Amino acid sequence: MNNNIEALKKLRTINTSCPESVLKLSKPIVLSNNYSLFGDEIWEIYEQTFLAALEIGDDELANQCLTKLLKKFPTSISVIVLKGLYLEAIGNTSEALKYYSDILSMNESNIPISKRRIALLRSLGRTEEAVNELVKFLDIWYLDTEAWAELADIYFSFHFRYKKASFCYSELLLLQPFSHLIHARYALVLYIQSFTEPDLLHIATKEYLRSIELYNNFLQGFCGLKQCCISLLKQPSSFWNNNKRITVGTNLLEEKPLKLKKVKSLDDMASKMLKKFLHEGKPPINEKNLQKFIKSLIES
Repeated sequence: MNNNIEALKKLRTINTSCPESVLKLSKPIVLSNNYSLFGDEIWEIYEQTFLAALEIGDDELANQCLTKLLKKFPTSISVIVLKGLYLEAIGNTSEALKYYSDILSMNESNIPISKRRIALLRSLGRTEEAVNELVKFLDIWYLDTEAWAELADIYFSFHFRYKKASFCYSELLLLQPFSHLIHARYALVLYIQSFTEPDLLHIATKEYLRSIELYNNFLQGFCGLKQCCISLLKQPSSFWNNNKRITVGTNLLEEKPLKLKKVKSLDDMASKMLKKFLHEGKPPINEKNLQKFIKSLIES
């Protein structure tokens, strides 16, 4: 049993999803019903087993673990969330929503429950409700980066409200300025907006450059940079007015446009780096369609 406990602890530490391994190790412990042998760690094992059981669809075992946890920790926020997850897993989504709403009616500041309710609304296709709830949530919990990312993703993926998505990403960058992934995501939204607002190509290019600055071997960043350069170099001569200033959405800060000479230099640099990635295989580029896409960018 001690070996099982140590192995389970290691799995919790590395925070990876191995439900079959977890259940193989934890079932003998959980089903023994002998709490005293394992001390307080038994409750972590119950939670670990519960989540693994949900993942593989063993609702009966999950319910057994949940019952033990609720009996021991009836007011614990994390255990309350587990009950909601269980209701969702067994398909009682309406009951889960009511459960979350009842909890929030007693304590509006319960962040995990608020987030879980929003996630459930989104999964049920009730996107407008999810958006409204996220907006209300962020009015109170402005610093919650996870919520900003969720709202941006909804705007980008479901509603094609790119201006609102770009606003969310700009707010997110104020909170996480050193995330190359967020810079790249923001750049992508700006690039798509540039189909109707070409001036945004300047800012999209700068955002991709920032993502590369933060992570030198960022393939997505170099692909995006190359795409922006291709689009910029297709613009008419009237586009290259260096006296103009560019703003994005409600951002009052003005950006200077890039110069044509600079764009040509960036285009050349992006092509060289993409060729290097293809030649060296770093980062690994195993997908043939991706290889074709990169080659098409280089040849453009």
